[in-house]
Formats: sequence, C-alpha cells, structure tokens
Amino acid sequence: MPLLGFWLGGRRWLRIAAFAWVANAVWRELFEEALDATTASDLVSRIVPVLLLVAIDAVRTRTLAAQAS
Repeated sequence: MPLLGFWLGGRRWLRIAAFAWVANAVWRELFEEALDATTASDLVSRIVPVLLLVAIDAVRTRTLAAQAS
C-alpha cells in the first residue's frame, strides 16, 4: 500500500500511506483483535517493511540533495 502512495503522489504520499498503514496495523492488533493473543511479532511483521521503505526514501532524498549541492 505505501508503494502505491509513492506511485500516485511521490514522497509526500508515500509518507501519508505509510502512516495510515502503521496506524491501521496498530489499530487492528490492539483493538479489533484484542481477544486474540497479540504478539510483538505480529506488529513487527506489519510495521517494519513500511519503516524500511520510508528509511530508504529518506536516504535517497539526502543523497540527491547532497549531489545537487
């Protein structure tokens, strides 16, 4: 989903879609499925890939800015 945000609107929408994805994962794990045993691995498996995408984008942005200087 966050990659779709990047494809549709660039870096800004990547961050918006990533935030929405993480918020949805936290909501689903902590509130909707509260009766099930929520483990840290469930949250990590949903959140870490999105954080990696945002981190890669941040590194690419800094690299491009440094090259432009």
